[in-house]
Amino acid sequence: YYETYGLDPDAAGRRRFRVDYTVRAERLERGALERLFEGLQGLVGVREEDRATTFSFEREAPASEGTDALVEHVSLDTSALPPGNYVLAIEVTDLVGGGTTVQVERELRIGGD
Repeated sequence: YYETYGLDPDAAGRRRFRVDYTVRAERLERGALERLFEGLQGLVGVREEDRATTFSFEREAPASEGTDALVEHVSLDTSALPPGNYVLAIEVTDLVGGGTTVQVERELRIGGD
């Protein structure tokens, strides 16, 4: 779950934005990462770097009356990831206004003791 504020609506009243999910770890398995994000719609690209993989999604949502908050509920299946420490970074970019970019990072521990 995350909230984004300040995304500009287009002429039709829709907010268009890109969400980049970057996973960083000592060891990444591409197939496991693909399964992690397979439930999300709108994949537009995958970028791989040393110990990091970014999945980019373009999304659309109607502008809400009385608030500029955009609430996204995302469920990621981590069962295919090998045990270890991970960092998940989420970056949201406004595709209408172009100026809003928000990023947050969270550390995750998968499996093991």
